[in-house]
Amino acid sequence: MNLKAIIAAGLCFFLGFPIVCMAANPKVGEKAPFFRVKSGDDKELTLDMLKGKVAVIFYETKEVVEKNRAVKEALKKLGRDESYPSGISVAVAVVDCSGAFWPFTRIWRSKLVENSKKEGLTIYGDWDGRMSSDYGMKPDESNVIVVDAGGIVRYRKAGEIDRPGIDELKELLRELASKMKRAGMKTEKESGKSQ
Repeated sequence: MNLKAIIAAGLCFFLGFPIVCMAANPKVGEKAPFFRVKSGDDKELTLDMLKGKVAVIFYETKEVVEKNRAVKEALKKLGRDESYPSGISVAVAVVDCSGAFWPFTRIWRSKLVENSKKEGLTIYGDWDGRMSSDYGMKPDESNVIVVDAGGIVRYRKAGEIDRPGIDELKELLRELASKMKRAGMKTEKESGKSQ
Protein backbone atom coordinates (compact mmCIF):
# COMPACT_ATOMS: atom_id res chain seq x y z
CA MET A 1 0.00 0.00 0.00
CA ASN A 2 1.46 3.38 -0.93
CA LEU A 3 1.74 6.39 1.39
CA LYS A 4 -1.30 8.15 -0.14
CA ALA A 5 -3.46 5.08 0.47
CA ILE A 6 -2.26 4.82 4.09
CA ILE A 7 -3.03 8.49 4.71
CA ALA A 8 -6.44 8.16 3.03
CA ALA A 9 -7.24 5.08 5.11
CA GLY A 10 -6.21 6.91 8.28
CA LEU A 11 -8.38 9.89 7.42
CA CYS A 12 -11.31 7.65 6.55
CA PHE A 13 -10.97 5.82 9.86
CA PHE A 14 -10.45 9.02 11.86
CA LEU A 15 -13.39 10.79 10.23
CA GLY A 16 -15.61 7.73 10.49
CA PHE A 17 -15.96 7.12 6.74
CA PRO A 18 -16.20 3.56 5.49
CA ILE A 19 -12.88 2.05 4.47
CA VAL A 20 -14.27 1.40 0.97
CA CYS A 21 -13.12 4.90 0.06
CA MET A 22 -9.66 3.34 -0.41
CA ALA A 23 -10.92 1.59 -3.56
CA ALA A 24 -11.18 4.86 -5.50
CA ASN A 25 -9.12 5.24 -8.68
CA PRO A 26 -8.25 1.55 -8.99
CA LYS A 27 -5.10 0.44 -10.75
CA VAL A 28 -4.81 -2.66 -12.92
CA GLY A 29 -5.02 -5.69 -10.62
CA GLU A 30 -7.16 -3.94 -7.99
CA LYS A 31 -10.82 -4.42 -7.16
CA ALA A 32 -13.17 -2.21 -9.17
CA PRO A 33 -15.18 0.22 -7.01
CA PHE A 34 -18.95 -0.07 -6.88
CA PHE A 35 -20.83 2.11 -9.34
CA ARG A 36 -24.44 2.87 -10.18
CA VAL A 37 -25.41 4.48 -13.49
CA LYS A 38 -28.78 5.10 -15.13
CA SER A 39 -29.88 5.17 -18.76
CA GLY A 40 -32.08 7.83 -20.29
CA ASP A 41 -35.10 5.57 -19.78
CA ASP A 42 -34.19 4.87 -16.13
CA LYS A 43 -32.59 1.43 -16.54
CA GLU A 44 -30.07 1.03 -13.77
CA LEU A 45 -26.73 -0.74 -14.01
CA THR A 46 -24.41 -1.50 -11.11
CA LEU A 47 -21.06 -3.21 -10.84
CA ASP A 48 -22.76 -6.09 -9.01
CA MET A 49 -24.95 -6.73 -12.05
CA LEU A 50 -21.78 -7.39 -14.09
CA LYS A 51 -20.31 -10.03 -11.75
CA GLY A 52 -19.45 -13.19 -13.64
CA LYS A 53 -19.00 -11.26 -16.90
CA VAL A 54 -16.08 -9.58 -18.59
CA ALA A 55 -17.03 -5.93 -18.97
CA VAL A 56 -15.43 -3.40 -21.29
CA ILE A 57 -16.44 0.00 -19.99
CA PHE A 58 -16.23 3.07 -22.19
CA TYR A 59 -16.57 6.20 -20.05
CA GLU A 60 -16.69 9.34 -22.16
CA THR A 61 -18.05 12.83 -22.46
CA LYS A 62 -20.36 13.53 -25.37
CA GLU A 63 -17.56 15.43 -27.10
CA VAL A 64 -15.19 12.45 -27.35
CA VAL A 65 -17.45 9.44 -28.06
CA GLU A 66 -15.92 9.04 -31.52
CA LYS A 67 -12.31 9.06 -30.31
CA ASN A 68 -12.14 5.27 -29.81
CA ARG A 69 -14.62 4.32 -32.53
CA ALA A 70 -11.98 1.96 -34.01
CA VAL A 71 -11.80 0.10 -30.67
CA LYS A 72 -15.58 -0.21 -30.49
CA GLU A 73 -15.76 -1.55 -34.04
CA ALA A 74 -12.91 -4.01 -33.42
CA LEU A 75 -14.68 -5.34 -30.33
CA LYS A 76 -17.98 -5.74 -32.20
CA LYS A 77 -16.14 -7.71 -34.86
CA LEU A 78 -14.38 -9.81 -32.21
CA GLY A 79 -17.72 -10.63 -30.60
CA ARG A 80 -19.03 -11.95 -33.93
CA ASP A 81 -15.91 -14.07 -34.57
CA GLU A 82 -16.87 -17.74 -34.28
CA SER A 83 -13.33 -18.69 -33.20
CA TYR A 84 -13.48 -16.26 -30.28
CA PRO A 85 -13.97 -18.13 -27.01
CA SER A 86 -17.20 -16.19 -26.36
CA GLY A 87 -16.17 -14.48 -23.12
CA ILE A 88 -16.99 -10.86 -23.88
CA SER A 89 -20.40 -10.68 -22.40
CA VAL A 90 -20.97 -6.97 -22.14
CA ALA A 91 -19.75 -3.65 -23.45
CA VAL A 92 -20.83 -0.79 -21.21
CA ALA A 93 -21.09 2.76 -22.51
CA VAL A 94 -21.26 5.50 -19.89
CA VAL A 95 -21.48 9.20 -20.60
CA ASP A 96 -20.55 11.80 -18.02
CA CYS A 97 -23.87 13.55 -17.41
CA SER A 98 -22.83 15.26 -14.19
CA GLY A 99 -22.85 18.63 -15.96
CA ALA A 100 -26.54 18.34 -16.86
CA PHE A 101 -28.54 20.59 -14.60
CA TRP A 102 -32.23 20.45 -13.87
CA PRO A 103 -33.85 22.30 -16.78
CA PHE A 104 -31.86 20.27 -19.34
CA THR A 105 -31.82 16.76 -17.84
CA ARG A 106 -34.86 15.74 -19.92
CA ILE A 107 -32.96 16.64 -23.11
CA TRP A 108 -29.89 14.68 -21.95
CA ARG A 109 -32.08 11.66 -21.14
CA SER A 110 -33.75 11.71 -24.56
CA LYS A 111 -30.34 12.00 -26.26
CA LEU A 112 -29.12 8.95 -24.31
CA VAL A 113 -32.16 6.97 -25.48
CA GLU A 114 -31.74 8.18 -29.07
CA ASN A 115 -28.02 7.32 -29.15
CA SER A 116 -28.64 3.96 -27.47
CA LYS A 117 -30.91 3.02 -30.37
CA LYS A 118 -28.36 4.29 -32.89
CA GLU A 119 -25.48 2.30 -31.29
CA GLY A 120 -27.50 -0.84 -30.59
CA LEU A 121 -26.67 -0.92 -26.87
CA THR A 122 -27.87 0.89 -23.78
CA ILE A 123 -25.87 4.01 -23.01
CA TYR A 124 -25.86 4.91 -19.34
CA GLY A 125 -25.34 8.27 -17.67
CA ASP A 126 -23.15 9.03 -14.68
CA TRP A 127 -25.56 11.64 -13.37
CA ASP A 128 -23.81 12.50 -10.10
CA GLY A 129 -20.18 12.12 -11.24
CA ARG A 130 -19.45 9.44 -8.64
CA MET A 131 -18.27 6.84 -11.13
CA SER A 132 -15.89 9.37 -12.66
CA SER A 133 -14.52 10.29 -9.25
CA ASP A 134 -14.30 6.73 -7.88
CA TYR A 135 -12.59 5.40 -11.00
CA GLY A 136 -10.32 8.41 -11.51
CA MET A 137 -11.63 8.99 -15.02
CA LYS A 138 -9.70 11.54 -17.03
CA PRO A 139 -12.06 14.43 -17.82
CA ASP A 140 -12.95 15.17 -21.45
CA GLU A 141 -11.30 11.97 -22.60
CA SER A 142 -12.28 8.50 -23.77
CA ASN A 143 -11.62 6.19 -20.80
CA VAL A 144 -11.57 2.43 -21.40
CA ILE A 145 -11.59 0.01 -18.48
CA VAL A 146 -11.83 -3.79 -18.52
CA VAL A 147 -13.23 -5.46 -15.42
CA ASP A 148 -12.98 -9.24 -15.26
CA ALA A 149 -15.62 -11.71 -14.10
CA GLY A 150 -14.36 -11.41 -10.52
CA GLY A 151 -14.60 -7.61 -10.41
CA ILE A 152 -10.87 -6.92 -10.85
CA VAL A 153 -9.62 -4.13 -13.13
CA ARG A 154 -7.53 -5.77 -15.86
CA TYR A 155 -6.99 -2.81 -18.21
CA ARG A 156 -7.39 0.94 -18.17
CA LYS A 157 -6.46 3.65 -20.61
CA ALA A 158 -7.47 7.25 -21.12
CA GLY A 159 -7.13 8.65 -24.61
CA GLU A 160 -7.11 7.24 -28.08
CA ILE A 161 -6.02 3.62 -28.39
CA ASP A 162 -3.79 2.98 -31.40
CA ARG A 163 -3.75 -0.19 -33.55
CA PRO A 164 -1.14 -2.03 -31.40
CA GLY A 165 -3.18 -1.06 -28.33
CA ILE A 166 -6.35 -2.44 -29.91
CA ASP A 167 -4.56 -5.72 -30.63
CA GLU A 168 -3.30 -5.84 -27.03
CA LEU A 169 -6.83 -5.23 -25.72
CA LYS A 170 -8.29 -7.94 -27.98
CA GLU A 171 -5.64 -10.41 -26.79
CA LEU A 172 -6.44 -9.59 -23.15
CA LEU A 173 -10.13 -10.19 -23.81
CA ARG A 174 -9.35 -13.51 -25.47
CA GLU A 175 -7.30 -14.53 -22.40
CA LEU A 176 -10.08 -13.52 -20.00
CA ALA A 177 -12.67 -15.37 -22.11
CA SER A 178 -10.50 -18.51 -22.16
CA LYS A 179 -10.02 -18.25 -18.40
CA MET A 180 -13.80 -18.05 -17.94
CA LYS A 181 -14.28 -21.09 -20.15
CA ARG A 182 -11.63 -23.11 -18.26
CA ALA A 183 -13.30 -22.16 -14.98
CA GLY A 184 -16.58 -23.52 -16.31
CA MET A 185 -18.38 -20.17 -16.35
CA LYS A 186 -21.11 -19.88 -18.95
CA THR A 187 -20.39 -17.22 -21.49
CA GLU A 188 -22.94 -15.07 -23.29
CA LYS A 189 -22.85 -17.15 -26.47
CA GLU A 190 -23.21 -20.40 -24.52
CA SER A 191 -26.12 -19.21 -22.38
CA GLY A 192 -27.84 -17.39 -25.25
CA LYS A 193 -28.14 -14.21 -23.16
CA SER A 194 -26.87 -10.73 -23.76
CA GLN A 195 -26.82 -7.53 -21.75
